[in-house]
Order: sequence, then C-alpha cells, then structure tokens
Amino acid sequence: TGVRRVNLHGLWEIGSEDHWGVLGDTPSGQVPVRKPSFTAFQTLLAKIGNNRGVEFLGPGRYRALLPGGKYIYVLRSEGPNTELMGLLTGSVRVTNLRNEESTVAADRLKLTEEPVFVEAAE
Repeated sequence: TGVRRVNLHGLWEIGSEDHWGVLGDTPSGQVPVRKPSFTAFQTLLAKIGNNRGVEFLGPGRYRALLPGGKYIYVLRSEGPNTELMGLLTGSVRVTNLRNEESTVAADRLKLTEEPVFVEAAE
C-alpha cells in the first residue's frame, strides 16, 4: 500500500550491462552522466526527503507531512481517475520527476501515469 524505504542499489553503472545506477558508465577521468533516475531521486529527496510521515489516500494518492504542518501530495492516475477530486483547490504547484515546475488551477490539473508532486501555490 505504500513505500516505507527506498534503497539506492548503486550510484553508477559498472559496465554496459548494468542498468541500476543513477549515473551512467563513463570512461575514467570524465564527468559521469546523470541518468533520468538521478534527477527523479534528487527531486523526490528535495520534495519529501524530510517528511514526518506519508499517508496512503487511495490508489495513486499519497500525502506527505512536512515540517511546519505543511503537506505535499504525490499523485498519479490509476485507471480513469485523473483529477484531484477535491484534495486541493485554487492554484497548485506541480513538479514532475524531471524537476520541472508549473503552476496550474487545481481543477484543471489532469494526472497521468507519471507521478507528480502537488502542493498549494503560495
């Protein structure tokens, strides 16, 4: 029903057959290439890495309690359920796993299979 812990298997890939790292395999002396999983993990930590607990609200819907009594939602569609269903109203800030942010009216946000972080816009 939810994630309790995330373990990072490896920081970088070792060889061409290893796909578990968040940094690509690069020749010695070159700066490692950040894979999309690096940015996704970095975004996750920046948004909810200091949470005080995560609540399961239903399929594809989680609410993380942050310091100071604030909340941030981690949302994605599951089946036909693509709307916020009253979780938030007004303007919301939406951050995707590529760390791209946008502000949109809550009633206009359409969820997809890709998880997004959604919080009240201040």
